[in-house]
Amino acid sequence: SGEKVDVYTLHRLFVPLFEEAVVQPKELFCLYRYADKADYLFHHAVATALVSAFLGKKCGYTKTDWLQIGLAGGLCDCGMAKVSLTFLKNEGTPSAREREAIRQHPVYSYQMLKSVSALKEGVRLAVSQHHEREDGSGYPLGIKGKQLHPFSKIVAVADNFHAMTCDRSYRMGRSPFQVIEVLTSEQFGCFDLTVLQALSKEMVCFSAGTRIQLSDHRRGEIVFVPPHTPTKPIVRLEN
Repeated sequence: SGEKVDVYTLHRLFVPLFEEAVVQPKELFCLYRYADKADYLFHHAVATALVSAFLGKKCGYTKTDWLQIGLAGGLCDCGMAKVSLTFLKNEGTPSAREREAIRQHPVYSYQMLKSVSALKEGVRLAVSQHHEREDGSGYPLGIKGKQLHPFSKIVAVADNFHAMTCDRSYRMGRSPFQVIEVLTSEQFGCFDLTVLQALSKEMVCFSAGTRIQLSDHRRGEIVFVPPHTPTKPIVRLEN
């Protein structure tokens, strides 16, 4: 509605969640289960914030920085408030016009935050760059590599990880293991390897014992995750 982003309230709400997430991170890999198509944007903001903070800590940032990285994850889509609701509520595959409008949201997000003194410049850059890619294939500016702020590289991985695991109106979500494989193989060169390795390593640590349902609807439990092929866990099926 044209009001300023209330960063102080966001900080008060999010920081306790970040502090909980970094000491009990297992649920971070299951956040997609809580998202639904109708409220996806809201679930996505919270999930991206939590995963961003966690990855920031795992990448060796100080608490001050990983808290800011988490806030960047939560705010990276705030510019969607400037995008037509008609486009956002479209149930089918977005048209070229809709895609172009949505691709402007990082610019809108940055504009909404540029005068907020409580945020580090790295947060604003992460918000504006979270759809840029290491190889220059992203948007809105097509910048790459060293042109990208380190915070943005973390938020980009968190944003994509959660988005790809969720069901959307135009496609089905993938399992976290499939998403890791896509990010590291099919989209190799798009994301920072250090951040991807941190995400993959944590999935190996916390996946054993997880109850799952396969694509053919059989159920089972992950019993072992090979360290060199973490996207191909060994599963014990139920009788």
